Amino acid sequence: MFLYKCEINYFGGNLSELIKMLKEAIMKLEKREALTVAEEEKLKKYSKELEALRSIPMENTLQSRIAPTGRGAVFQLRKVFYATLSDKGYDRDLSVAEWKKMISKLIDFMNEKGLSEIPTKIIVEYSEEEQDGKKVIKFKKARIFYFELAGSYTLDFE
Repeated sequence: MFLYKCEINYFGGNLSELIKMLKEAIMKLEKREALTVAEEEKLKKYSKELEALRSIPMENTLQSRIAPTGRGAVFQLRKVFYATLSDKGYDRDLSVAEWKKMISKLIDFMNEKGLSEIPTKIIVEYSEEEQDGKKVIKFKKARIFYFELAGSYTLDFE
């Protein structure tokens, strides 16, 4: 399976394509009499990823698309944050302060794990809270999906 070009869009329906790809992979693996250990681990890994994707609530999340780099995903997430900030009427100063704390931790974590240069999607969960009668975004959790090249094929045209 070639996940490098896989795009997961929670609002468009490409999640069904991912499910279809996973089902096809499962069917192919079931047709074989004996699975290798590596194939079993891949199947478990993809099943866990699918379950993780299903468990993400659609409300109160900021999501980037799959970006070519982790830095690109952070940039996309920033645009989504500011759009959400103005859309839902959150207090700008307090929410931006929360954003700065969260994004600095996220960037440090991504740099530590080496995720700044590989295809990445980021989903951040938040909650709405009130401080002094003002609505504020409080960030709870970030999920970072990174995609590595699974392999390649060569096709000669001569």
